[in-house]
Amino acid sequence: MDKIFSDLKNKFILVYLDNITIYSKTFEEHLEYLKELAFLGHIISENGIAPDLSKIDKVQNYPVPSNLTELQRFIDILKEKLTTAPILQYPDFENLFILFTDTSYQGLCAILAQKNGNNNEHVIVYASRSLNFAEINYSPTEIECLAAVWGMKYFRPYIYMKPFDLITDHSALR
Repeated sequence: MDKIFSDLKNKFILVYLDNITIYSKTFEEHLEYLKELAFLGHIISENGIAPDLSKIDKVQNYPVPSNLTELQRFIDILKEKLTTAPILQYPDFENLFILFTDTSYQGLCAILAQKNGNNNEHVIVYASRSLNFAEINYSPTEIECLAAVWGMKYFRPYIYMKPFDLITDHSALR
């Protein structure tokens, strides 16, 4: 915690182990300090979790391979989605969760999302991991199935004993 809040320590935050105390001179100043917090490359506020604007430039200027049109299109979409606030929303356990999974020959990814009141999908959390040496030898269908099972296990605290939609682009799993 000391490292995370080092730039704010003794300005309006005291840190002791895993405890944080926020102090201020006036009640209004105190409410201002609590409105939003920069944390691990994100801004946390009452509206959700958004990207820290100082980090967005690195994502937008990331070099894109020019020989694969589909990959370039994907990266462009990814740039747009990762730099449009709010990125992450708080989960609403009364609404249906949507689990998106996808794979490559190098790794798995899973995205847990929900639809908001306007019927727009909002991401709750992202997850990914590399394939191990045995998994690299799986067939495409086995890897896609692995991603679905891994995503369900990973997001179990959110989806356990609740209906949810699983979305995959692999036709054999539909």
